[in-house]
Amino acid sequence: MEKDGIIFTAHKKDISYRVFFQKMSPILTKHYTHKVEKKYFSPEIFRPPIFFQEENGFSLHAYTGSGAYLIYDGVDIVDSKVSLKRSNFKGLIGERILSVVLEELVKSAVKDALSKNPEKEATGKVLRAVDSNNRVMVQNDKYLLLHKGNINFVIQQKIKDITNPESDYAAVTISEIDGLAYLHCDSARYLLVGEAKTVRSWKNTSPSEFYGRVSEGIVPPLKSLFPDYELIFVFVGNENINFTGNILKPVPRHLTEKLEEQKVKTLFIPLPPTPKTLDEYAEQMYHALQKDRER
Repeated sequence: MEKDGIIFTAHKKDISYRVFFQKMSPILTKHYTHKVEKKYFSPEIFRPPIFFQEENGFSLHAYTGSGAYLIYDGVDIVDSKVSLKRSNFKGLIGERILSVVLEELVKSAVKDALSKNPEKEATGKVLRAVDSNNRVMVQNDKYLLLHKGNINFVIQQKIKDITNPESDYAAVTISEIDGLAYLHCDSARYLLVGEAKTVRSWKNTSPSEFYGRVSEGIVPPLKSLFPDYELIFVFVGNENINFTGNILKPVPRHLTEKLEEQKVKTLFIPLPPTPKTLDEYAEQMYHALQKDRER
């Protein structure tokens, strides 16, 4: 019987869990959040091999085994059309790091699937905008999924437009998504929904608002737009706000429970280390913006 499952052992101090998972999705199983003895834990926390380097005095690049990715540079300052706060820049950096993490997660999942069975058909990709003139990625009679930028998305709900009888509908934005990727393994289809959390604690975050935005504003529309796909939420954030060892802390644990009710799996991935903190990079970008505006 065990030949059809996977065995994991997780340790926290003197507590040891031996867990047998049967008939679970083969892709990313070892990284999912699992419940054992009233606790949620990740058998193997995904830690992508990403190296960051500051270049040319004002830029940050991420390097992986397969390529280089620009996280930010002076163009982000020049392109800033509004009076941005430090938190806006911090969020931008976090979202771009999330995109690189998703790339590494997809590549790792495909590699694992093919190493176990070379005859499998496994592929995946991070979804990015390719045509700035066509923002709509997919739609149905209820929702639209649109590119917000290169890596971000917005979900809009279609409603009756009472102000314009000639219009079929009006679109109202109900949520934003930091990143999306897909994985195909034979006939199985997975949609990875990325969320970057750059906060250093949950202290100033409303858990109920956060849970509601995800479980109500993101999950139902994506299930409607991608009915053949299994949703997997990928949360990338500071390790100390999500984990004690490999055991989930209360806020991410409650979010996992909420998503489980909707048959959605979760992965929590630590932000990879950078030469400086994200706060320091955001501060650097903010001061550069102020100097640019003073010219």
